[in-house]
Amino acid sequence: MTLNARPKHAVPQATNAMKKTIEAILERQPTRTENRSAWDHFAHSCAYCGCDLAADARDWHWDHIDPVGGNHIGNRAPACGRCNGDQKLALNWEEFLATKAEGDAYTARRERITKWMDQHPRPSATHSQSVEKMVEELRTLVAQFGAKCRDLKATIASEDPQKNRPRRRAM
Repeated sequence: MTLNARPKHAVPQATNAMKKTIEAILERQPTRTENRSAWDHFAHSCAYCGCDLAADARDWHWDHIDPVGGNHIGNRAPACGRCNGDQKLALNWEEFLATKAEGDAYTARRERITKWMDQHPRPSATHSQSVEKMVEELRTLVAQFGAKCRDLKATIASEDPQKNRPRRRAM
């Protein structure tokens, strides 16, 4: 981490992780067969930048195409560590893809992703009223957490004169 780097776990990433956790509890994880089908559909390459991936390597991840779209197989695509871990984060996939590819490459990758999503729509899940009530309570808590963190940051900034001073550049 550089001296001027943002903290690794900023509030948006934390709230996104909480939302994903709720979805992971509600939805089953993709099977090995489904994962293999996705791997083949994306031709063993990163869905965004197109770099080749090795199935047994540790430098790629299953990306949630829509960060809050759930864990079902239609919302997952292979992504290299740079795209998924360092760059995309919680961005809209189409906007992010536009930063990674242009022209024919953009069109081909966008079509591949949308085809995958269309072929594997999010399964409809019906839960009991008690489960739905708990999920709604959790989602409210996540929103409150984000708001309270923003309040905390603002309060600290208003109380700490050092925090409000312009930073001096190193020579």
